[in-house]
Amino acid sequence: MFTKRNTLQQYVCLIALCTLGYACAPMLQRDVDEQGKAILLLQQKTQELERSLRRLQSEQHNETDRINLEIESLRARIDETTRRNEKMLAELTAKTSPPQESPAIEVEQEKQARIPETPPARQSQQPSASAPAPEPVLSEKDLYNQAYALYTDGDYGKARKQFQEFLQRHPTSSKSDSALYWIAQCYYKEKKYEDAIATCDDVIKKFPKGTKTADAYYLQALAFCEIQDPLTAQILLETLMQNFPDSEAAKLGKKKYDELKASAR
Repeated sequence: MFTKRNTLQQYVCLIALCTLGYACAPMLQRDVDEQGKAILLLQQKTQELERSLRRLQSEQHNETDRINLEIESLRARIDETTRRNEKMLAELTAKTSPPQESPAIEVEQEKQARIPETPPARQSQQPSASAPAPEPVLSEKDLYNQAYALYTDGDYGKARKQFQEFLQRHPTSSKSDSALYWIAQCYYKEKKYEDAIATCDDVIKKFPKGTKTADAYYLQALAFCEIQDPLTAQILLETLMQNFPDSEAAKLGKKKYDELKASAR
């Protein structure tokens, strides 16, 4: 009797479990379907992100190539400007050098040199006037400060020559990069923009980590704006902001860069 009762209870439990399983099966199937849809959606989003990433990488690569080409073109133009300036300087030096005398004049001078001269009449000796005292040689610091004072006074031509003299006397000075930069500033103030561009390029090449290198990039960009070449100016400002992001010149460069971008639209 007891065994039959247990068997009956087992049948009842089995029937209840089957009924519950049949009732839950649709719910489980819906959960599985929803999970499958969610996985498919995630896969689609992942594929879209991968495509976007590849597109951005391609665009960045193309932009980098464009900037490199522009920089090469810029350096070629600067080199050409430098060569033209050197040629002009050589021509100017040739024009200002004293003319050489012809051989006929030299022969005539040699003949006259052979004719004995009549000794001059003896004159009463006069006390010779004292020769002017030589100008004192300025120290490195004083020469630099004097050149900078001329610049702040607005005498850009004299200031430039003074800074050039400073570099000739003290080529290994710790202020060489600053002196070269102020020469570029003088050229810019004198509206000699191509000379300013070439001098800024000297600062950048000779002192890539100097105290005035960031300022030279900014000044060079301004000079290119003055000769109506805003595209090259933008490239220089991009290089400035990338290489010297924390400099004061980069802050000014960002403002100028935004102005050029806005005016180009």
